[in-house]
Amino acid sequence: MDWFLITLPGLCLLIALVDLDAMHAGQFMLARPIILGPVLGCLLGRLGDGIWMGILMELYCLETLPLGHIIPPNAAVAVGSTMMLLSAPHPLAAPLAFPAGLSLGHLFSRVEAAIRRRRNGWMRSLEQLIATGKRVPWRLWLAKSLGIHVLAVGVFLYVAAMTVNPSLDLLWQWAPSEIRLGFEKAFEWAPWVGGTSLIYVFRPK
Repeated sequence: MDWFLITLPGLCLLIALVDLDAMHAGQFMLARPIILGPVLGCLLGRLGDGIWMGILMELYCLETLPLGHIIPPNAAVAVGSTMMLLSAPHPLAAPLAFPAGLSLGHLFSRVEAAIRRRRNGWMRSLEQLIATGKRVPWRLWLAKSLGIHVLAVGVFLYVAAMTVNPSLDLLWQWAPSEIRLGFEKAFEWAPWVGGTSLIYVFRPK
């Protein structure tokens, strides 16, 4: 019960706050999987898993950068949800938790796109205030923008942990051994597939 009432909400809030560092505030690289993964692993008593998942997620999220209109998969959500799925009362196997977390990171980028469209509407309101010479409450708008993002990340992670974990755990138990073996083999190849992103990053410009 402590997991659902204390640990899980605390983790969701922590990841949501750290995710602000990705694009909204700071940008000290704290939200990168290679940093956040080991931190979460240490907090959850799974440092080895945190380091390994952080490295894997970093490889898979390294290629796409948040430039212009591009909204890449949310790396903090991906590694955070993976660690929560690995550490739940009924933990998922790593070969299943990793693709599930990566998929949730991709899914949350849709939520971020919706939040960005909402902010665009706010910009028009702010432009009208500036055009009419009225005082603009910048601090209020900034707090509102950051608060909505934190709330969106936190709620998304909590709902995902409460729904995805038991569903996938049940499917994994029912899955034929051939399917489970396929996931395990794919997970073994994950570092090599993810490592191909380094070719793109370090290619001659």
